[in-house]
Amino acid sequence: MLVEIGFIAALVISLWLAVDAARAQAPWRRRLPVKLLGVSVGAWTLGELMCLRATTPDELVLARRMLFAGSISLPIVWLWLATEVARGGWLRGLRRHVAWLALPGLFAYSCLYWDHDVRFVSWTARPPQHGPVFYGMLAYGYSLVAVGSVGLVIAARRMTRVSALRLALVAIAICIPLFGNLLFQVFGSGSVDPTPILVGMAALVLRLSVFDSGLAAFLPIARRDIIEQLESGVVVADVEGTVVDANAAAARFVPGSILLGRPLTEVLACARSVPGRMLEVQTSAVHGRLGEVGRFAVLTDRTAAQRSEQQLLQAHKLEALGILTAGIAHEVNNPLAFVRANLSGLEDLAAGLREGATRALLPPKLAELAADAPDLVAESIEGVERIGRLVRRLRRFARGDGGSAPYEAVDLRDIAEKAVTLAGVGLAPGAIQRVLHPVPPVLGNEDELVQIAVNLLVNALQASSGRPAIEVEVKALRGGVLLAVRDRGAGIPAEALPRLFDPFFTTKPPGQGTGLGLSLSFDLARQHGGTLEGGNRDGGGAEFELWLPV
Repeated sequence: MLVEIGFIAALVISLWLAVDAARAQAPWRRRLPVKLLGVSVGAWTLGELMCLRATTPDELVLARRMLFAGSISLPIVWLWLATEVARGGWLRGLRRHVAWLALPGLFAYSCLYWDHDVRFVSWTARPPQHGPVFYGMLAYGYSLVAVGSVGLVIAARRMTRVSALRLALVAIAICIPLFGNLLFQVFGSGSVDPTPILVGMAALVLRLSVFDSGLAAFLPIARRDIIEQLESGVVVADVEGTVVDANAAAARFVPGSILLGRPLTEVLACARSVPGRMLEVQTSAVHGRLGEVGRFAVLTDRTAAQRSEQQLLQAHKLEALGILTAGIAHEVNNPLAFVRANLSGLEDLAAGLREGATRALLPPKLAELAADAPDLVAESIEGVERIGRLVRRLRRFARGDGGSAPYEAVDLRDIAEKAVTLAGVGLAPGAIQRVLHPVPPVLGNEDELVQIAVNLLVNALQASSGRPAIEVEVKALRGGVLLAVRDRGAGIPAEALPRLFDPFFTTKPPGQGTGLGLSLSFDLARQHGGTLEGGNRDGGGAEFELWLPV
């Protein structure tokens, strides 16, 4: 009675193993040996039960065919399981020979259908009579099970970081079916073979220890479905750090590469190396029933959140800058009025000094300066007026006033010429090349457009070392007009490209830039209904393009 209860328990375990492996979301090659383990144990157990209940020769023949179908296939399945959990070496290499290793068992099993001379086993004798093929197959099966057991013990030791006591218990559970069957063959002739019960217990231990360390191979379906739908990437590795599973989001973080089988550290380094992306990585150990069985990493893209935080910080900076700007504009405007009034008086004086009679009374050097005085005063007045317009713009910025000067038809070639004149002071002739094609006029504010062009030229000059080689081109393009500024400097670092137009972002050394020039230029271009783009040139250097609609 107790033996039958043991067989029924082993049958239940085998059925659970087969069904659980069939439902697992894992590659079929990994699931198949586990399912076959359940089928083999179940067939052997069911055959033993049928032998106990058989009352006719036909029932006994059917029972023994069922029994030996499980007992002969079990050694090769046992070895197959060991090759699946092996990470390398000779045992891993046996995987490709598993089919050939199954041929002796197929031959032995075929004897149950054609051999009447008891080369393998008698069909109907009680107790069964065994022939030479049986003992040869018994030795062969023992060798396969021994090799597989050693491989499974090594896998249990490597794939689960457990105490020596627990590891010993796992090793005993794995090896006990072999010794149990050996003792039965030596001392238990004629009695009921308890090996299927021992194999069922060992299979249960394997399922709960060694194969659980495969992690993602046997995750419940609902859990895997949830992981697959997460926007965060989930990467799972075994205890050796080799990736065994990853969801679709993780594959997007490491585009164009296969994740499975690679070291976890390499995958994380590759995900972090994408320029312009802020990736948050959380790693932790995975604990199974017998200890630590692997590690997992959760990858979350924080780029948008970081950008929002930066924009909020920049908004606070701009608010403080607005308050400061209002004070500066007020302080600058007062002395500027005195300078403008004094220049008006100097303008009359310069005009008088330019007259021939007055100039004749002056020394030669002063006479030469007197001739240029009206032009110098006129240029100074123009500069003061430009400063005045800039102060008014600063005051509008500080008040948050969205109003601006009315737009009028502007020729971008004139804008380029004025910007080159302002930015090219002190440069050698030809340092800034002009390529100005005939273009239609655009609507815009001349001062604001000159400011954009000057900012681009100043950046190009600061990026150039030695003799500058800068080109300014104006041409018609895409239903609008393009003003391009190109240099042959060091170019723009890849990590800086996504942030070129962020306020307060600069690649210049401390004290050489505020990080506001390109940001303000970008906003001015957008207010004109155009675009401002920047990037690197082929052959080295940077290129910025201002496009305005006609």
